[in-house]
Amino acid sequence: MHDSTKAAAAMESRDWLPLEPYPGAAKPWRCRCAHCAAIKIKRLSHVRKGRARCTDCAGNTISAATAAAIMTAADLEPLTDYPGQQLRPWIAKCLRCGHLGTPTLASVRIRGHQCWACRAAPFPARQPLDEKQAVACMLAHGLQPLDPYPGHTNAPWKSRCITCDNHSTPVPGALPGHHGACPVCARQGINPSEPGYLYLVVHDSLRALGWGVANSGRRHPHPASWPWRPLARWHFAAAQDAWAFGRHLKQRIRSNGCPPVPHAEPETGPARAQTASLDDFSYEQAVRIMEEVAGPAS
Repeated sequence: MHDSTKAAAAMESRDWLPLEPYPGAAKPWRCRCAHCAAIKIKRLSHVRKGRARCTDCAGNTISAATAAAIMTAADLEPLTDYPGQQLRPWIAKCLRCGHLGTPTLASVRIRGHQCWACRAAPFPARQPLDEKQAVACMLAHGLQPLDPYPGHTNAPWKSRCITCDNHSTPVPGALPGHHGACPVCARQGINPSEPGYLYLVVHDSLRALGWGVANSGRRHPHPASWPWRPLARWHFAAAQDAWAFGRHLKQRIRSNGCPPVPHAEPETGPARAQTASLDDFSYEQAVRIMEEVAGPAS
């Protein structure tokens, strides 16, 4: 049983994003509302019984049809069903330049068209933002804020990278226009604007599935080497697009209550945050998820 991962999946399925480790079913748990960004103290036992709705955004739910219409009006074509939460990244294609990304519905409602490739605007440092707007902008940069909004964009804000799960304290006003905002991901030497690919690998002795992103055509060995076995790749015009699909794959896997593999070997393969046990989630399932939105492997 993976209690903490299943507990987090249960909270997210009920529109609460945990901001700290699982404390136990009946204990207070600091979470963020996935619709209005309010931070509340909830208990998993109450949430499971339907007794923990967000009082800040009660009555403000949005239908899938309305959500899709908002995206289309902003020249974005959703490639998956509405994720059900305004602050959850939604994989979409830019109808202006063709690039793929993971804007949130909240950021699109606030700022209109969202595409790092043809509208690579940095974090709006000079604009006054409320907490929901600020959280939406951070999520558009691949960062999940863990603390309340400090009130302005030139103060450090503790956050977790959606891709690699590492924590950092970026200054929002200094974030780049593209999504390369995580210092750990940046140290991997991946240029988000150059061609790249998403890869799937397996580790037979650990019975582990892994995934990751690399730039195409660079003179370096495959980022996942023995004992990780490369199985499939999906190529994209920009590595940033590959990151978008990697985040989508990770969200689908974790939402099924599948945790990372505890003894993965990041020095020879993908980061631990980008792994799952083959006993929980099969390679074939991962391929089907990717083929639904990106087509067959290349």
